[in-house]
Amino acid sequence: FGIFNEVDHVHSPHTPEEIFRAVAGFAAGVKSVDRDAIVLSPSIGGTPMDVDRADKFLLSLSPLFKRGLLDGLNLHSYHDYKPNKPHYSAIDDDATWSPTRNFLRAKRIAKLGSKTRLAAGEFNYRNWMGSDTEQAAGFMTAMWDQLMVTASESLPSPRVQLFSVPYNIPDARPGRQTTMAARFDWQPGGDYEFEPNAKGLILQEQVRLTKGMRFVRVDSHRSATAVLKGRGRTAWVWHNREAFSSLANKEVKLVGLPAETRRLRVVTAANTLAKKSNVMPIEPVDGSVRIPSELLPDNETVLIMVDAMDSSDDEAIEILNPANQDLIK
Repeated sequence: FGIFNEVDHVHSPHTPEEIFRAVAGFAAGVKSVDRDAIVLSPSIGGTPMDVDRADKFLLSLSPLFKRGLLDGLNLHSYHDYKPNKPHYSAIDDDATWSPTRNFLRAKRIAKLGSKTRLAAGEFNYRNWMGSDTEQAAGFMTAMWDQLMVTASESLPSPRVQLFSVPYNIPDARPGRQTTMAARFDWQPGGDYEFEPNAKGLILQEQVRLTKGMRFVRVDSHRSATAVLKGRGRTAWVWHNREAFSSLANKEVKLVGLPAETRRLRVVTAANTLAKKSNVMPIEPVDGSVRIPSELLPDNETVLIMVDAMDSSDDEAIEILNPANQDLIK
């Protein structure tokens, strides 16, 4: 449950005190009916236009978390180079305002505990001046960074994400930088046709490839990697961006692979838009295989998948930095 949209927006007329009173009444009403209901904060610009203003709303809502009336932060995240009206969120330059870092920053400002959850009623990567491929690559980073938010920087640290919704999937206006659709038709009976644009194709394909898989390890703040398993497969997500990841070399080595692994797939924004994937036959040597550097684009997020899965949930499958043999755990 939640109430109010982007209360910290520069055009919002309400004060932090007014929002506090309204949210307190709303949350108390919900909890009086169902004490176990999850109540989210009003949405706040997770990548704000006015940082000081956003912080005032975070501080004003802090007592409601301490009283058990609010359970999660709703932070909107937009990553773009909007001309003359920048958010603090250009993830192509640095990761300061990426969801993994900004969630912890927001918790520090509001003095919130480790059990606070995260939601994003809106997120997107816009890049008003970029090509389709650049927008798709940026969205792929933004999407997985949303899914990889953890409770702290320490390891291991549990994921805290409740849900994140890209804005705006059905909007097909060609000049709208948040749209995910080239065409969207909906009928009152519930039938619809969705033709994705570049970012929509990334969303569609990443969901298709990882459906039924679960996170077994996430390191958001060092290697910027995650491991997923399920449906007889293992997948790695890697933010191959210098500001995100401590893995300086783009040539990586997967270790701990099951002996029966025979194929490896590298999914990037470019090959998704081209509707093909880089699949290479492999036979692991001592449970490991190197991925050729030409398959790994610079300054992008990649999804790496193998058609096998070990039986444990430990951290046996890792990404190795061959430059210094530093196993990221």
